[in-house]
Amino acid sequence: MNNTREVHQLCHRILDADGNMVAAFDLSAVDVHSTLASAFLRAHAAEFGHTSIESQKQAHRAIRKLILCLQEHALHNRVPLPISIAQIFHDWIKSSGLNESTAQSHQNIVVAVLRWCARNLPGTVHPKASMLAPSFRRPKPTQMRRLEESEVRSLLSACYEEIEATEMRLARGRMCFSENAVSDGELLELRKTVIDLLRAGKGQLPNQKVVNRSGLALARRVSEQGGLRQIVSSIYITIEDIVPFYLAVLMQTGGNPMAIRSMKLDCLSGHPLRDDLECLTWEKPRANREQRVDFPAGKEWSAPNLIRRLVAMNSDLRANALARDRESVFLARNFLSSVARVPSVQSLHNYLALFLKKFGLQDFDFKHLRATSAWAHYWKTGAHDVVRRRLNHANVRTTTLYTLTDEIAPEHYKIISKFQGELVTKARGEDAQRESTCLDREKLIAHAKTVFGFECRDPFGGLDGTTAKGSRCLNFTRCSTCPGAIVPLDDVSVIARLLATQASLEEARVDANRRGWSKRYRSLYADTLRIISETILPGVSPEVLTAAKAAMGRLPPIPKPE
Repeated sequence: MNNTREVHQLCHRILDADGNMVAAFDLSAVDVHSTLASAFLRAHAAEFGHTSIESQKQAHRAIRKLILCLQEHALHNRVPLPISIAQIFHDWIKSSGLNESTAQSHQNIVVAVLRWCARNLPGTVHPKASMLAPSFRRPKPTQMRRLEESEVRSLLSACYEEIEATEMRLARGRMCFSENAVSDGELLELRKTVIDLLRAGKGQLPNQKVVNRSGLALARRVSEQGGLRQIVSSIYITIEDIVPFYLAVLMQTGGNPMAIRSMKLDCLSGHPLRDDLECLTWEKPRANREQRVDFPAGKEWSAPNLIRRLVAMNSDLRANALARDRESVFLARNFLSSVARVPSVQSLHNYLALFLKKFGLQDFDFKHLRATSAWAHYWKTGAHDVVRRRLNHANVRTTTLYTLTDEIAPEHYKIISKFQGELVTKARGEDAQRESTCLDREKLIAHAKTVFGFECRDPFGGLDGTTAKGSRCLNFTRCSTCPGAIVPLDDVSVIARLLATQASLEEARVDANRRGWSKRYRSLYADTLRIISETILPGVSPEVLTAAKAAMGRLPPIPKPE
């Protein structure tokens, strides 16, 4: 990012390599003491100048909130700011009606700005001012909207339909530049109109004002072709055309919308070890790490191939693009300007709304596609580490924010119930099948026995969703909610151990209530006791229960959970 900061009186501007303004942070017209305005802008540059443009804009919005607070407290022309300024802002932002998460974000920025001013610009803030302010209680994360599987299919189908329509439209429109246009009356007229437009615009398609005063009945001819917007969209790929490509790539990669929007031309590469795969990589500045997803090579609708098709359509725009966007994948022509650029976040949202309305799809935000991808991969694999690698997270705890473990637990219970049902059916089949079934089951459960009596299909398979595949699972308190757990309901030894576990956990519950560690008990063991008592044992036959109770005394003692 080769942006520079241009400093004017109470106004800082961010310019790209071509000198085009990317953002402006202007306090020149705000009713606040000039010493404070200048100090706030300097603090903004020092504390946030190295961050992304979006982050700098967010910081500037927080500074404007601080100024509004000062105005309402009649402090906007007072220098230095009072000793309790941090507390004053906290009380003001608390009463503003913002949700607590947003209020905390604004407060963090404002305190950073005030602290920088106090340290570097004596006289702007009281020298003994306290920069401590109470924290806002952030609400518990709620589940982000996830698209259902049918919604995803409908969305991708709409994207692919729109992409094909765009390719066909551009292919026909660009034929007006070929010699074949002379044999097609419509194309020949379009060709003549475009040539005159390029002459009037000195090599570029001009705006409507230029068309109206150009003569040659050009305005009428443009109108007959459907208008200037129609002519532009028949030759160049526009922001509206970018949306289906952007949606499809987001859905397939599960990438962060802001990072995907900035994807560069060098994003495609071959897999270092396998010829049947190719890699799609991009930068995520906030995480300061490269993001990568592998795809099967040669697939028509894979994300890498969609990017190739898009780049083929917008390659003629690059010579006239902003320097900062010249190497970007999602480059488009604006109807109001001949300069090509990556669509703004707001433009993408505006055209997303039109896209959803056109195809009758339910409303969603771009960020919901990342949550949808996370949940889809978790549902298929049952492993958080798989989802972590897909989302390119450094820590699995970040991944769980997209899957929300509170909602995962009920899904685990469903998986266990279904698996038990299958075992019960097999174990109670015809005599001819019983021997084969038992042999298969013995092979299946010979791998491992767990401390609470469950059998484990594969302790090295990462089936609990948190242990890395290949590492031995130590998550023994969650066997009851693991899809790898096996419970043969007609096996006396297994049921005997589960009965012993039930007795031990019931004793531990009494002990926990008496000694004050009931919260820890509920966190670690309550689910296991409930599932054994309410889900597993009611399905065991009286004969097996009787035999299992008699066998309990011959088992090694269950270690008490402490």
